[in-house]
Amino acid sequence: IKMLYDKIKKSGKADVSIVKKDLLADHVKKIAAPGDIILVLGAGDIVKVADDLQSKFEAEHGASSRIAEGLKRIIAGRVRFKEDLFKHTSIKIGGPAHIWAEPRDRRDLAKILAFARAERQKVFVIGNGSNILAGDEGFNGVVISLSAPYFKKLKIKGMSFCVGAGHSLSHLVRTVCNL
Repeated sequence: IKMLYDKIKKSGKADVSIVKKDLLADHVKKIAAPGDIILVLGAGDIVKVADDLQSKFEAEHGASSRIAEGLKRIIAGRVRFKEDLFKHTSIKIGGPAHIWAEPRDRRDLAKILAFARAERQKVFVIGNGSNILAGDEGFNGVVISLSAPYFKKLKIKGMSFCVGAGHSLSHLVRTVCNL
């Protein structure tokens, strides 16, 4: 193993480690990034390392994944697991939301909130999403995006406005200025 390590280092690959088999799962879990594919190859009892690694990832992500799948079964809108928040903000920053839910209507929203409460999940609700700052660590809970047409409605009656949380702020300002 040391000879292989030395040859790899000599070839210019700086990110090479020798790790004892009983510490391998913890090491891989620590350095793995979202989207990585982890392939475990070896002989003998290497399957124990693979099983240990799978257990460690399931312990961290299993509950969120299970909750996301549960939400998918009960709402008409979209549900995603590990959705990057930077995709939904104007300045393109933010880590992953463990669960991203897009209710289609008020009924979906009520189901998501009830489900999150039953699962003891933190909830963060965003409207159009453009005027938020999300941290690189993301959000460990359910982010509810009110971006469906149902939540973008604007009703004007005289000088009274009823504005959905998903309505564009810039469009609202233009509309009010043109009255």
